[in-house]
Amino acid sequence: MLRFTYYPSDFVGQFMPSLAPKDTEVEALLDKIKNSQGIPYTIIHVNSIKQQLGITEDEFYSKYMEKNKLISVNLNHLAHLGIKISDIPLKKKFKSNKGYTYLSGSLHLFNDDVLILSLKTIIDDVIGFLNHVAQDPSVLKGLSLSVKASKNLKKFQASSTKTKMGNEKAVIIDFIKHIRQIDLQARILKGVKQSPMFPGFYAFASPDLDLVVITNGTITCYEAKAHSDTGSLYTALGEAMFDLINPFIIDYDTGGVISPETGLPSKPRARLKWMGGICDKVYVLLPEEPKDWRALPIFDKTPIGIILSNGKELLPAKPNPFLNPQARSDFLSHLHLFK
Repeated sequence: MLRFTYYPSDFVGQFMPSLAPKDTEVEALLDKIKNSQGIPYTIIHVNSIKQQLGITEDEFYSKYMEKNKLISVNLNHLAHLGIKISDIPLKKKFKSNKGYTYLSGSLHLFNDDVLILSLKTIIDDVIGFLNHVAQDPSVLKGLSLSVKASKNLKKFQASSTKTKMGNEKAVIIDFIKHIRQIDLQARILKGVKQSPMFPGFYAFASPDLDLVVITNGTITCYEAKAHSDTGSLYTALGEAMFDLINPFIIDYDTGGVISPETGLPSKPRARLKWMGGICDKVYVLLPEEPKDWRALPIFDKTPIGIILSNGKELLPAKPNPFLNPQARSDFLSHLHLFK
């Protein structure tokens, strides 16, 4: 028999008061599902888990989650239904870096004594899932109730790290399609690492500029990620901050004798010409909205914006505080060097 267990956000809620209304909404939906579909639920506060279940949070993880393949299979199933599910590994969702288990703010679905689904309110769309169940009971019928009964297990294991969102290249291609619908004349550069060496100009970006779009003289740079999970999101933010001062522009035309064969200095002596600052604005480009509620307030403290591959702007980018008009002009003058 199916049954839900919900651990309210008691501990996490101390630091994130915004989660308290979600607890109320989750409990209301569980009550609705119980009345309409007969699926019982239990609310357990983490400070009383030992008294109610006879085990600690760590023991709960070891007993029900540690070697449980069904949870991943069923999370994958929900993602394919369009429910926002984080692709963060289960262990990272529920375990701290020091190995402690935190069940606060989590929903679990059992089939008898077998745990078949675990969601974390802070990063998974728990309310969206429960709304789906409340409106369409068949959502639960698609879940695997045991390893033997699972038709999706081999497919899931074979696909391993593959997700429905694909990879960074697919995200960039989708976004370029959106740009082309708006501006056919936009100049688009993908994966800008370096330019060919040219007398007086050599551009080198570290890390790469994933996407550079020039429209009406405005240079917008994008750092793309294949996923919108917390790890990818903040890795992208760090790389995007580097993009504010990318690329280095080096002068190779300082006293070298120009070779008639190559047109380059035969004995080039290099000097740093400009320390980047060519991007008017910088965005993190994602396939879907971030699941971490902290993303927008954190990004809002930086110049970096957030945009989705379908063109939806979640947070406008602010002007680049490191913009170097001379470097920017030099870059635009040498666009012909980039493929």
